[in-house]
Amino acid sequence: MKQNSFFKKRIIHVYVIIFIIVLVLLTAGILMFKYHIEGEQNMPFNLKSISVMSTAQTEDIKNEGDTWKANLIQKNDIYFAFEKNSNYKKQDTIKKIKFCNFIINKETENGTVVIYRPSTNELTYDYKNEEYIEKMVQITSGFSKEGYQVILASFCREEGDLDAVQEIKNRSEQQKNITIFDYDGTNRKQLLEEMSRSIYIIAARFHGTILGLAAGKSVFPILYSDKTKYVLEDLGFHGEYADLRDPDSLSFENAKKNLESGYKIDVTESIQNAEKHFEKLDEFLNN
Repeated sequence: MKQNSFFKKRIIHVYVIIFIIVLVLLTAGILMFKYHIEGEQNMPFNLKSISVMSTAQTEDIKNEGDTWKANLIQKNDIYFAFEKNSNYKKQDTIKKIKFCNFIINKETENGTVVIYRPSTNELTYDYKNEEYIEKMVQITSGFSKEGYQVILASFCREEGDLDAVQEIKNRSEQQKNITIFDYDGTNRKQLLEEMSRSIYIIAARFHGTILGLAAGKSVFPILYSDKTKYVLEDLGFHGEYADLRDPDSLSFENAKKNLESGYKIDVTESIQNAEKHFEKLDEFLNN
């Protein structure tokens, strides 16, 4: 009897030990799984944000004529912002940072960057720059010889506007009647004043067309993309215009037709409707 009782106690002890081992392993497994999912909860520092900054620059341009053929190099920088964990009572400093588990899903490759400017790329109408310059020289000379004061406005130096208007002036006749206005972002008021004093606006830029119409001027648009065409259609514009797909439409005879006929459109209602859109947006954001 004593021997049986002894064996029973040993068996019970074995079961208790096995149970304790299983319990310890189970607890450790749960803690490890929780740590794997949630990570450390009381680190001295917390990751506040991850920012990606993309920059682009052109390679050195060796030939002046290759300005619009320059290769663009894009670089992406990743910034990590850390903040002190207020729940962590010990004083500690970051001595070393190691990032793991970065996965690159796709290797980098050279892409195509389209710079918005009248050109032969797929996003704009087809035209030849030299032909365009010559056509604008003829138009500028035509108005100048008829005694008009002509202002050639450069809207964007970075896209070659200033170089273009300087070349147009240098090749035009009656240059005494021709001046150049260089918009640099700081002289917006002066630009609007010049437009308000003008009696006619020939706009090869989308924004020039819109500003001219908004100022109540007679405008001759030069279409270089469908964007301008669709906006003019929406505004109900039925005047004469030039289309860079049709070089013959960009002529002095055609360019002066809206001035001679006095053709203008009233875009007041469109401006008011546009303001209502912003009112609706403000109402949505406030709610």
